[in-house]
Amino acid sequence: MAVDKTEPPIKVIITVAGLSIGILVAMRVFFVSYFHNAYDARSREHIDAILHGGSYIWTSGRVRSEEERRLTRLPNAIAAVSAGLRPESIRPTSSVDFAPLQGWTLAPREVPRPAPAVVEAASPTALAGPAVVAAPGAPAAAGAH
Repeated sequence: MAVDKTEPPIKVIITVAGLSIGILVAMRVFFVSYFHNAYDARSREHIDAILHGGSYIWTSGRVRSEEERRLTRLPNAIAAVSAGLRPESIRPTSSVDFAPLQGWTLAPREVPRPAPAVVEAASPTALAGPAVVAAPGAPAAAGAH
């Protein structure tokens, strides 16, 4: 039986590990600097818009006025729905989709009843005759002990 006695390629392992760590560090530095620059540019844009009355304030003012206009109509809509005047798009209707009911056709028509309980005697000498088991709630038979 042959046994491999060569040394492991330590130089290759160390080179690959060093390259991997170097690439990961370089990628982290690149991405951190990229996102910091993007964040600084965006925040500078917002600050310039606030200080110099740029389009940012005009846009947010327009959005704010549009939202106020929509919110003033909200009590009217709530009152209309509570009075029963629902638009057709939100009126509840019965479903015409019968796909959920298809599984019920596979259900058995009759519910299976559990098997009757088996009564075993305590000892053979205890039985004087055939065992009589009464239904629950029924009066005991005259010959039963």
